[in-house]
Amino acid sequence: MKKVVLSAAALMCGAMMFAQTGNTSTATQAGGNNQATVDQIGTNQSTITQEHADNVALVDQNGTNTSTIAQDGEEHYADVWQDGSNNSSQLEQGSSRAHDDNQSGIVQDGNSNSSYVKQIADYNRAYVNQVGNDNTVDLIQDSNPNGSLGNYSNINQEGNENYAYSRQTTLSSAYLPRGQNSNIEDVDQIDNSNYSSLDQTGDDNYSKVNQSGNFSGSFNGTFSNEAAVIQNGDFLSSVITQNDGGGNADNWAQVNQSGIGHTQTLTQSGANIATINQSN
Repeated sequence: MKKVVLSAAALMCGAMMFAQTGNTSTATQAGGNNQATVDQIGTNQSTITQEHADNVALVDQNGTNTSTIAQDGEEHYADVWQDGSNNSSQLEQGSSRAHDDNQSGIVQDGNSNSSYVKQIADYNRAYVNQVGNDNTVDLIQDSNPNGSLGNYSNINQEGNENYAYSRQTTLSSAYLPRGQNSNIEDVDQIDNSNYSSLDQTGDDNYSKVNQSGNFSGSFNGTFSNEAAVIQNGDFLSSVITQNDGGGNADNWAQVNQSGIGHTQTLTQSGANIATINQSN
């Protein structure tokens, strides 16, 4: 069975293309020159809402998955690709006409993976890649309108039951040339049951987390590696590497940095605990 639901505004504005059998697609577009393209095989559900102008939404789903895209503003770009069963992607970009040029790319390959990405104001970039089962990403990025600094996030999870939580907020309203970002994070979690929590507020902060481990149950009964980073200020840098994928990882790292210009580098392998606090 094929079901496509289009609003009157959608029929009048923008371009839409659908290729599917046994799926459900709902697309609503208001404004000018918006584009929605949906390609689904299986029993998938896709919902796209785009307001104002020059937004692009691409959805490709194979199996039994759910995708929701809501874009408000101009020149937003969203690309969602899901293959497997019970994967869920929820993506929100912009909340008014003054919000421009946010970009997201979501790839989920496996079963029961979930991603929530919300980008507010201008020039935010979010890229999520999840391969395996029961992985979760929860990401919110907030900047300022009118061409100000944006945030950049790249989250890659390969394995099962990995969880990445992130909040990035840019405070400066200064303009940067297109292609530059203020706060940057790069999360890479491999194997099973890794957890990362990142919270960056300010400008020109950088955080990198690389974790690899298989849950052994000896540390906290929940995750093999855990990393929590909170950075408030400007020009702060944090790099964490925790590995030992042989089943005895159980590393825990906590970093708090406040002020200007702090740098932290941490490397752990196998059942370690580290707490770092730096403040001005």
